[in-house]
Amino acid sequence: MECAICKNWCRDGSAPITEHDKKCPNYNLENESLELVKLLINGMERWGSDEDGIHKDAWEAYLKALVFVGNLNGLRNAIKSAE
Repeated sequence: MECAICKNWCRDGSAPITEHDKKCPNYNLENESLELVKLLINGMERWGSDEDGIHKDAWEAYLKALVFVGNLNGLRNAIKSAE
């Protein structure tokens, strides 16, 4: 979506962290954060499926991420598979 505020907001050459500038009415950090955490969960699960599951050093963060996105079934399954 092209926004008047966001059209040229990243002119310093650095990569934007969010899709919209904080001053833009389309700015929605909560939704963007949820999508990012979902992508990270999927990456951890794919990597874990190639190895021996989610690495023990990432386990707590993985469980918190599942709660963060509201995936309680995934949380339940993760805990059950760890038993």
